[in-house]
Amino acid sequence: MTAINTVLRRDCAAIISDTACYNIGGLVLEFRHKALQIGQLRAVLAMRGPMNALTVLTDELEVYSTFDRMVAESASLIASVLDGEQADLYLAGWSEVADRPAVYVFTTRADIGIAPNRWAESFNPIIVSPDVKPRDTGIRPMSRVEQFDIVGDGVKLVIGQRAQLHKLTAGGTPRHLVGGSVELTTVTRNGVERRVLHDFGDEIGEYISPQAAPLLAIGSAPIAGMNRQQRRAAEREAAKLTQPTHRKAA
Repeated sequence: MTAINTVLRRDCAAIISDTACYNIGGLVLEFRHKALQIGQLRAVLAMRGPMNALTVLTDELEVYSTFDRMVAESASLIASVLDGEQADLYLAGWSEVADRPAVYVFTTRADIGIAPNRWAESFNPIIVSPDVKPRDTGIRPMSRVEQFDIVGDGVKLVIGQRAQLHKLTAGGTPRHLVGGSVELTTVTRNGVERRVLHDFGDEIGEYISPQAAPLLAIGSAPIAGMNRQQRRAAEREAAKLTQPTHRKAA
């Protein structure tokens, strides 16, 4: 169950996602970006469904010269690439026509309240998927999207989703499926930027276990080139920083 959360503000559209990919039993196979820029467009695509299709889609959608044209004309191309596979797509971009950020949703399913196989614009300030109750995240109540801290609250949101259990098959064992790291991909008038906000310390070849994996401090990013011993040392130091908060919450 990929974590895909969108944030829509007056100056940007953003996708907050995890990076864990796993087999049908929930065993982690790899970590990869789940929100990809489409060519040189100010547009980012994320998808829940067959992950290999995401790369194919972003490559195919490069044929469109503008974000608005892609939204208007790409539905049949997407349906052709998916070829009957069940998928939910989330698009964050900058509309050249309206000169503002925009978020669109595309689904192949007919049971979630929007027309399937076409882009539907969402004006929700925040889309949370999979859904998680605010009381399970520690995010304070808010009346405006500007009060949502994309870094701090975004990480809390994914931590709440990480704690959930999901079945990958009808008779399968429930597993934690959100992991790897938390990535923020933001689209503004100036372009696209990706940041790593948080690393969970999950390992390839293991199941995701929120209780076992130490958390890096919110807002931190893994350092390229770290070996496993160095990363574990950094995680232990980060865990010390987060301990007072955890004790207070308990």
